[in-house]
Amino acid sequence: MGNGSSTQLNIKGDAVAEPVGNGDHEVKQGECIYSLAYSAGCRPQKVLNLADNKDLVTARQYPDTLLPGDRVTLPKPQTRSEQGQSEALHSFERKDAGISLNIRLLWADNPRPNVDYELVFRDQTLKKKTNQNGELKELIPPDVESVILRLVGIQGHIEEYPIWIGGLDPFDSLSGVRQRLNNLGYGCGDPKGVPGDPEVDEATRYALLDFQKYMNLPLTNTADTATIKALESVHGS
Repeated sequence: MGNGSSTQLNIKGDAVAEPVGNGDHEVKQGECIYSLAYSAGCRPQKVLNLADNKDLVTARQYPDTLLPGDRVTLPKPQTRSEQGQSEALHSFERKDAGISLNIRLLWADNPRPNVDYELVFRDQTLKKKTNQNGELKELIPPDVESVILRLVGIQGHIEEYPIWIGGLDPFDSLSGVRQRLNNLGYGCGDPKGVPGDPEVDEATRYALLDFQKYMNLPLTNTADTATIKALESVHGS
């Protein structure tokens, strides 16, 4: 997703997502606390613990969920000295634990165990199998915004799912709703929506309706409060 603001959604009178914070860095689409901390050369918790980010942390429940326009204070870079022999080559390795990506695959509410999958991001492809509970757990770099999950079935049949990670917008923004519906397989196109249409478009309404049917919710085909809570429960952050 490119830079730009996120389309907003008013959820039956609930507060609409608005940019918060007063830090020196303005959040762009695709950035999150993990990626910002990575670029600043520090741990995410150090960013979250800064007093200047208190309002931001209160408003955003998850470190991987920021709204474009939010403002974050980042720690100033710190220098460190190491002794070494002059005119010699020295190697320094940066250690980052990465982000834990946890996905559970279901078919008609039943786990999909031992499924061959490929997880693709940048120039890397991880090839493994889901466990007995249909789960896959992988560590990925903190600044990866999206991955492609490919499931390899019988006779080489391929299922492919794009999954947004660090670039997730808040639940009470329309782009955030679309991102999570897409991640769950309820395709509604570009999270930014149809050009010229700031409201819920037809693809999104159908995706919301399908999700509501699956969750036994009232069929409003709108992102009402009950649907948002169900989406948060199923998808996670």
